[in-house]
Amino acid sequence: MAAVLQIEIAKDVLAHVNDMPTVREELERKTYETLNHLSDRFLAGYISEADVSFGCDIIWMVASGLVGDDLAKAITTSVSTESKQERRIFADESDNITLTVKRVMGEDTFTILKRRGSAIIEGKAIQCGTPKQAKEKMEALCARLVNRGMDEL
Repeated sequence: MAAVLQIEIAKDVLAHVNDMPTVREELERKTYETLNHLSDRFLAGYISEADVSFGCDIIWMVASGLVGDDLAKAITTSVSTESKQERRIFADESDNITLTVKRVMGEDTFTILKRRGSAIIEGKAIQCGTPKQAKEKMEALCARLVNRGMDEL
């Protein structure tokens, strides 16, 4: 009796094998769901454009070569180059001065633009050697600006 029951269960399982999605179909479904989730969170104001870009980079690393061409194109077009910048703005209202400190992710430099009112009075690029050093030096500069009493906008 137990052998007959096992055979019946096996027949039932085999009858539904063709209904099961393939691993590729499941990966594509989850990839689309994740892209939609990132988009929804961004549009709702919960994450930044940089967060979306980072999420898409991770999706690309996981799914590239494993999903169809249409989905691969959707992933790459979801990433904008503008979002791969970090920009911080500081103001000293007593002198009508603003400083914009900006770096492009992956580059070994960052820039400082100084304005009085709307006129640019100084600008320079700081060479740092590596992208990591650029990030660290930019963060240290921003901390010094706050410590000196500038307001971050």
